[in-house]
Amino acid sequence: MRSTVVLYLVVGEIGYPSVIRVIRGAGFGLDELAVEAVGKWRFNPGMKEGKPVAVAATIQVRFDRLDNTRLSNRAEQTARLNFTLPPDASRPELTEGQIPMNPTVSGDQFLRIKMRVTAKGETEDLVTLKSTDEQWGKKVMQELRSWRFRPAMTNGQHIPVEGVFELTHGREQPAVQVAASSVNPDSGTGGKPISAEDYYRDAAAAVKRSAATAMNRRDAQAAADSLDSAIRLKPDFTAAYMMRAAARITLQNYEMAIQDANEVIRLDPSIMRANLVRGDAYSHLGQHRKALEDYNLYIGRHPDSAPAYNNRGVAYRELGEAAKAVQDLDRAIELNPAHQKAFENRGTAYLKLSEWAKAESDFAEVIKLEPASASAYAHRAEARAGKGDAAGAMADQSRARELGWLAK
Repeated sequence: MRSTVVLYLVVGEIGYPSVIRVIRGAGFGLDELAVEAVGKWRFNPGMKEGKPVAVAATIQVRFDRLDNTRLSNRAEQTARLNFTLPPDASRPELTEGQIPMNPTVSGDQFLRIKMRVTAKGETEDLVTLKSTDEQWGKKVMQELRSWRFRPAMTNGQHIPVEGVFELTHGREQPAVQVAASSVNPDSGTGGKPISAEDYYRDAAAAVKRSAATAMNRRDAQAAADSLDSAIRLKPDFTAAYMMRAAARITLQNYEMAIQDANEVIRLDPSIMRANLVRGDAYSHLGQHRKALEDYNLYIGRHPDSAPAYNNRGVAYRELGEAAKAVQDLDRAIELNPAHQKAFENRGTAYLKLSEWAKAESDFAEVIKLEPASASAYAHRAEARAGKGDAAGAMADQSRARELGWLAK
């Protein structure tokens, strides 16, 4: 059994794909797998007059069931299952059921069946829309009635959705094809223009793929590529500048992140988050006095922001003002008692103040929140050594090494 997903995408000037859209889906969760896989690919960019340029492309990605020895009665089949979903709804996932067997009639055969997946994950209201083999269609219908799904969800609620199942028995399709288009990359399929908002949504999807705590470099670069196009189409797109600034910090392009934050502040000074992001970029560059100015502005408007107090505390610590750092980090922890970074940063401030017991307590809290934190064990070892607890310090040093501290 095989399934093919056809994708549209734009290959950026440095070879990263963006604006990935499903032109023809296969369902069964394969559309999402295809988008995720192609999103990790890297391409040679298009060239024009000796310079790299963005180009549009279409790609066919084929999925094959490798264990064909057990599926000889389902060979040469292509299956698709697509649903009509409301906005922000998840797709139903097939959890139980088999692909129906081949038709008994020779030659190319095709059928299309409309179905409904209930909020309980059961199939109902099956209707044959087209079938070239009536007996095959009946057998397929019987098989589909036994299928079970993890239901679609929206806003935390299971919902019923309608879908169409297609099954083709016939010649094999090309495995993977890449066709670079000569059309403007800002034109989508069917001539529909790709908007700045399309690029922004694509960047947001790249950010969402990252871990909850930090954007990884691959997704940051993909986001930055899409946001370049969004800003080119809409030069006053403040949300795109903000997201690109965050992506550039992950990519360690701190000066460019500052430029993006400056543009947001120029376009709309009320967007105080630009000051927070610019402060972070200044801090990474070691310009802690400038960072303090931005953090002060942000905290003045957002006095309940734990991240802002944490970041300002780090700036004070790096400027040698450990007592002020502790005050800010106290406030960050008061606002968010599970703020791991604030505990760790306060612990390092206490180390600078030679307050060993308080430092030890903070690093113990970090270890409670993140048991695999090598830095917390290493810093607690320093605090215990300062207290005169040589045995405890040695034990923590050993654990830090086990977690890879010396390799960093």
